[in-house]
Amino acid sequence: MSHLMWFTRYFVWDCFFCLVFQLLGLVENVEKSIEENPGELKVISLGFGRTGTFSVAKALERLGYPTLHTQELYRHFDIMKMWMDEVVEPSIQAKKILKGSPDWDIITSAGFTSTGDFPSNLYFEELMERYPDAKFILTTKGLGRSHDWYRSWLGMTQAALQSVYVSERYVQQMKMYGKYFRWLIANVNQDPDFLTRPFPIHDNQDRDRVIQSYEEHNRLVREKVPPHRLLEYNLRDGWEPLCTFLEIDDCPLDEEFPAVNSAISKKFESLSSILYAVAITSLILFTLIAWLFRRLTGKTVVQWVSQRRNGKVKLC
Repeated sequence: MSHLMWFTRYFVWDCFFCLVFQLLGLVENVEKSIEENPGELKVISLGFGRTGTFSVAKALERLGYPTLHTQELYRHFDIMKMWMDEVVEPSIQAKKILKGSPDWDIITSAGFTSTGDFPSNLYFEELMERYPDAKFILTTKGLGRSHDWYRSWLGMTQAALQSVYVSERYVQQMKMYGKYFRWLIANVNQDPDFLTRPFPIHDNQDRDRVIQSYEEHNRLVREKVPPHRLLEYNLRDGWEPLCTFLEIDDCPLDEEFPAVNSAISKKFESLSSILYAVAITSLILFTLIAWLFRRLTGKTVVQWVSQRRNGKVKLC
């Protein structure tokens, strides 16, 4: 439900009303402040998307670790632009799957001490060296459930990209999000054709390659991350193993563990994006018609209607 509320806020407030209010000069476009002295990442969630990473992110925030999850990545323009400039755009231009050189200081300077899901999980070896005291959490669907994960992944990419297909012409962030998803799907499928293939792209994924990518990532994490720095975690385990691993004394065992990013909320995302596009299109058309009407008549629509009621108006 919290994910549902967040996406509602994003489309209704961040995208639609803030855009209108900014055009009217009623609010300013405020970016999150960047601190001069970057901190360090302390907890890094390495699971692929659709393994409970968003729930873990919310749990980590509850435990005192501000977490940048991929689901909220494009709400932070400076960070999203860094990924676009350093990784995504060079990959698309070269038509190759590149890892680039992410600037982790931009993330930590924004106050985050934790990351979750893509794309940071693909850089776990680099992050192990950069942050020697950081701990890592690997979430999976469980033993023998790779096909279940694939179905969930396919549904997620369909829902997320449906938002892109509908909204990228109207929202700059969604255009970047579309390019980001090209890079992400190319990585997971290990197929650079996704970087330049025309939309839609979600339904052309190779099941065997995607599952192999998922399983190989989990294998490499288990192999390369030292056991004392790694927690392999399932959401059903609740708060206790998470608190023990992170050495949290005041563990909220009496609180329900976050359960977000459901299939229902994903469907709502697609519906919201369609409604948003319709609203923006209607706003643009209304503004254009009102402007043309005023150019032709020298009056606003309200003035014209008022004068017509009094029988004092001419069309031209």
